[in-house]
Amino acid sequence: MADLSTNPGFSLISPVTGLLSRIGNFLVDLAEGSAKAQQMNALMALSDADLAERGLKRTDIARYVFRDTPWA
Repeated sequence: MADLSTNPGFSLISPVTGLLSRIGNFLVDLAEGSAKAQQMNALMALSDADLAERGLKRTDIARYVFRDTPWA
């Protein structure tokens, strides 16, 4: 008969994933607080008619907001 021990011992996976999760959450919070993210959210909240008055389509919002960045 086999004797099986289920003591997992110490694992690095849990502390590492916890750390990566906290770093990821920090980066998301940082990005959401940026002026460009706030501008994106404000434009996304507008109706299609309001966007049209500004000469925009919903699909053009990201390109419009990031138009002055080198990677846009």
